[in-house]
Amino acid sequence: EGDKPSQRVFDVKLQDKTVLKSFDLVAKCGGVKTAHVEEFTNIAVTDTLLLELLPARPNPDSAHQPVINGIEVLRTDAKEITGGMAAR
Repeated sequence: EGDKPSQRVFDVKLQDKTVLKSFDLVAKCGGVKTAHVEEFTNIAVTDTLLLELLPARPNPDSAHQPVINGIEVLRTDAKEITGGMAAR
């Protein structure tokens, strides 16, 4: 049932920088239906956030495409986070 290790292997790029290389979520979690969190800090974004999921194998079918189920983006220089001392 579900995906198997090595089925959906992909790179993750943020702002054109590879932040995860050959990422295999099922192998990392030890199975399916398990939550996993990756955190990336100090990603400079001035206008548009660019997130890319790049499959490891060329021309993957739908069973081998990268997959993501959720994303949370936090602006770390916002006054709500810094206690009113937002970076200028």
